[in-house]
This record gives sequence, structure tokens and C-alpha cells, in this order.
Amino acid sequence: MKKAISILFVLLMSLSILPVSAARSFDPPVKGSDIIDSGACGENATWTLTEDGLLTISGSGPIYDFTYPQFYIEGPNVIHLPWKDYCQYSDDNLMNRPYFPVFRAIVVEEGITRIGDHTFFGMNNVESVSLPSTLTSIGNKAFHLCLSLKSVMVPDGVTSIGEDAFWYCESMEDIQLPETLSEVGTAAFSNCSSLKSVRIPAMITTLPDGMFGGDSSLESVYLPAVKNIGSYAFNNCSALKDVYYPGSKEAWNEVKIGNYNGKLKKATKHYYYNYNYIPYCSA
Repeated sequence: MKKAISILFVLLMSLSILPVSAARSFDPPVKGSDIIDSGACGENATWTLTEDGLLTISGSGPIYDFTYPQFYIEGPNVIHLPWKDYCQYSDDNLMNRPYFPVFRAIVVEEGITRIGDHTFFGMNNVESVSLPSTLTSIGNKAFHLCLSLKSVMVPDGVTSIGEDAFWYCESMEDIQLPETLSEVGTAAFSNCSSLKSVRIPAMITTLPDGMFGGDSSLESVYLPAVKNIGSYAFNNCSALKDVYYPGSKEAWNEVKIGNYNGKLKKATKHYYYNYNYIPYCSA
């Protein structure tokens, strides 16, 4: 009996000297399918997290518009991310930004209509996302700093994408935008440094400031109906060499192009171009 008590005492003492951080580990989850956490993320929307890092959003209607992940802020209009307990802070050159490394994949199920502001902010290990046909809008900074996200197919029916929505998705090679899309926010696809080609839907006539700024691998873009291009929209797009446009040279010359779009202006223009002969998007 005394021997058993002694062993128990040694075990308790060894646990007590562990660093505080060890009590709350954020190591990648072990492979499995058991639910380890869940809760609400909208009036009629819920979330579950499984051991393998899969985040599933279920229910109907919109996901809440969440406050930027500064969790010390409180107030009547503050809605914190429901998975804030999984947050870590980086020590890189991105100004100690919050990240959520436990998440590995995202599935938004049918019935969800809006991805709210900051919803998937900083999920830096997420490589894939599945979006439902019921989706109509994507909020500001919704996928901000999803550094490992490789491709996104935005479904038909989505009409708006918010500012900085995919900012710094540096691994994203493909982004497919639906013909229903008519509104895009400032810098929505800025610093997506792996993106090589993109087709803009015909309902978008204005490209906002910084839309593709810093997309250093972007080589070609199809602009079917653009009339205004904001400042910095193609700033630092050092690889840009081809612009496909269905109209005439005279019509292109009427397009208003903002400042700091030098590579766009110098790129080869392909007039009267039929987009059916180029990929919808490619890596």
C-alpha cells in the first residue's frame, strides 16, 4: 500500500513541474473522427471539431459576423470566435497575429447562406474547404491568413465577397469565381502568391483597390466586362504577362486604370478573346 502511494506521489509531482503551456497543448490532433468540441456559430448554425482537425458547419442561415480575434475586447457588439480557446499567436513578421493550427479542413454544409466576417481567420493549416450551393455571400477577412489553403470553388449563387476575404492565402493555386458574383471587396485576393491565372465573372465591372496586389505568380487574367480598375489592383504582380479581353483595343483604352498597375499596363493584350478557350482558372 505504501509503495502504491509513493508511486502516485511521484506521478503527481512530475505533473506539477510541467510548464503551464503543457496543460493546454495545440499539437496537431491525432487521426480520428470523434467530436472533441462543438457549439453555436449562428442563430441556426452549429459547429463541430473532430480529432482529425475537421471543422464542420451545419444548420441554416448565416454564420455570425465575428469580431477580429482580439479576445480581450469586450462590449455589447463584440462576438468572439467560438473556437477562441484554440488560438495561438505567431512570432513571425506578421505582427503577432492569431492563428488556429488545430484545424485541418473545413466543410460548410447545405443550408448555410453566409460565411461571416473573420469566420475562418488564421486557420493556417487548413488545406481544403467545401462550400454549399446555398451560400450567397462571404464576409470580410473570412479566410484571411489561411496560409495552406490550396484551392477554392466559390459556388454559383454567391453574389459578394468581402474585403481581405482571402488575403495572404499564399498556397492557393486555384480560385473559381461564379458568374453570379457581382461585388468584391478591397484586396480580396491580395498576396495569394501561388495563384497563376484567374477569370473575372462578367457581372464585375469594377476591380477594387488591391484586389490582386502582391500576387507575384499571377501570369494571366481574363476581364470580360471591366470598366474600372482600382489602384494597386495588380500592384507587384511581377509575373503578369497576358490580359484576355473580349472587346476591341479601342474599348480597352476606355477602361479607367488606377495608379500602381504598371505590370497590367505593360502586359500583352489579347482582344476579341473567347474565354472558352482558356482555363476557368489554373495553377
